[in-house]
Amino acid sequence: MTTIATAADLGAAVRLRRRERNLTLAETAELAGVGVRFMSELENGKPTVRLSKVMDVMGALGLELRVGTVVQAKGEQPAPVSPVDDAFGLAGLMGEVKGILEEDAT
Repeated sequence: MTTIATAADLGAAVRLRRRERNLTLAETAELAGVGVRFMSELENGKPTVRLSKVMDVMGALGLELRVGTVVQAKGEQPAPVSPVDDAFGLAGLMGEVKGILEEDAT
C-alpha cells in the first residue's frame, strides 16, 4: 500500500498504475468518463481536483482509497509492504521512522 500525503503523491500513484496497465491519458480518461485535461491535472498533482472524478479514475484503474491512522499505537504491527512501496523505497524509510518512534516512546 502506498501512503498518499499530498496531491502530488496521489498523481504519482495514478500515473504509475496507468503506465503499469499500458494506458494513455486519453484511454484512461475514456475508461473513467473524465476529460484528458482532468487526467493531466490529476497526475500533475493539482490540489483542487474534484474528488468524485478522482474516485472514477481510481476505479477505472483498479485502485482503492483507504483511510488509516498516521502513527501506529504502541505494540501494533506495521502493515505489510507492497511492491509499489518497495519501488519508492518506502519500506526502509518506514522502518527507520518506526525505530525513531519506539526510541522516543521509551
